[in-house]
Amino acid sequence: GRERELAALERAVDAGRSVLVESEPGMGKSRILDELVHRRPATRARRVLRVSFAEGDPLAMSLRPHVAGRELPLDVRSIEVLEAYACAWPIAVEARRAELHEAVVRLLAAWSREKPVLVVADDLHLAPAEDRAIVARIVHLEEPTVSVIAATRPELPASWRDALLASDDVSALPLGPLGADAMRGLVTDLLGGAPSERLVDWCSDHSRGHPLLAREALRWMRETDGRLSDAGGVWDLVGDVEGVPLSAAVREVIRARLDRLDPPVRDVLDAAACGGLRFDASELSRVLGSPVDALTERLHRIETEHGLLRSMGDGFCLLYTSDAADDASSV
Repeated sequence: GRERELAALERAVDAGRSVLVESEPGMGKSRILDELVHRRPATRARRVLRVSFAEGDPLAMSLRPHVAGRELPLDVRSIEVLEAYACAWPIAVEARRAELHEAVVRLLAAWSREKPVLVVADDLHLAPAEDRAIVARIVHLEEPTVSVIAATRPELPASWRDALLASDDVSALPLGPLGADAMRGLVTDLLGGAPSERLVDWCSDHSRGHPLLAREALRWMRETDGRLSDAGGVWDLVGDVEGVPLSAAVREVIRARLDRLDPPVRDVLDAAACGGLRFDASELSRVLGSPVDALTERLHRIETEHGLLRSMGDGFCLLYTSDAADDASSV
């Protein structure tokens, strides 16, 4: 479902450019990185380093299999630092971190003069400042054959992101909601067969194009007798589907959205949540002391920009309960 984005990343890698793949949780960042590595694997003509910033000291750690007992194109001191790290983690990291990071940058630069280097990094938003500094140095190496493709969430510090994107060799690739064709492809892959247009439309509407929300809803329906049928070789809904519970993964998405809200928007949603999942704009306007027309317009903006509620007839429905951090409900 992300062929357009994958093609853009492949072009960037082939041109030696770097890209920040940006989205909220569950939009498919890690999957698109995995597919990129599958399409642009390590070969005699390319070196690929896979990094996860959710684990330890990832940049140096990703190099350890490439360092110990190998001939390195570096000065003696840098080789000593890298080999000490490869054999004695984490002591060498804590004692000689600055030297280690300098050696990492030098090694990548040296490797890039032999053949292109592709660094594919996940969870950049979790990287500490010193690791982000290394990423910035790698991206700005004069050697044109080092590409960094990094997935990140909106929590990435804005000032650091903006400084990185100021370079002509770095761009951002936002992952937005899936369109109808991409959603059809996702549903087909998940069910292992062709879906009906009604099922595709339901998934698009229910999830607002969010891959994780669609995936979790389909998983629940497959595990619940009578919700889906593949009679006639086409998957379709059986009756009306309501009350799809929110999994832990979906609750994480909702909590992340809530955490990013400005206080005035959060106040509106907190007031709405006090009355349960479904609420009427006119009743909420009396509680908040706001004109109903202005409040209704604001609620529609919240629906479009944040995806935390949806219009339903004459009212609205929240996608979470008032205690979303601990008890997200069904929608």
